[in-house]
Amino acid sequence: MPINKKNLFVMQKLDLAISVEKTWEILKDFNGMASWHPAVANSRIIKGNNNQEGAVRLLSLHDGGSITEELLDYCEQSHSIAYNISDCQLPISEYISVLTVHAAGQGSLVIWQGSFKRKHEEPVSGADDETAKKIVTGIYTAGFDGLKQKCNNQ
Repeated sequence: MPINKKNLFVMQKLDLAISVEKTWEILKDFNGMASWHPAVANSRIIKGNNNQEGAVRLLSLHDGGSITEELLDYCEQSHSIAYNISDCQLPISEYISVLTVHAAGQGSLVIWQGSFKRKHEEPVSGADDETAKKIVTGIYTAGFDGLKQKCNNQ
């Protein structure tokens, strides 16, 4: 009998010394992840218009992999972007992520959260719940490291 895949969740927060406006200026470009995430070599819109719901981006990774993502929601007022992964080689499925920038004193707070399931019905070595969470956590950590570096260089 198959084991039900459970919902998994990862959330990371990053405090930055730059304003919400400056942080959002970096993150608001749905097609701009290559400018701050060190794993992303290139990003291009392959369907729709950038920063409009329904836009699809293809992320080409430095390791040769790729990820296809669709923009689900874009809100200038709340400084947030929501998107899902429609195709990838990662051991995850049903991935939905929200990236939001909040005011925090003189600086900003970035919250990146994602909900997802492991890809395979039966947990297999290297594709179980724990591995899926570690991979997404690693993506967020690397992204925040790149974002900090970009903010420090401004």
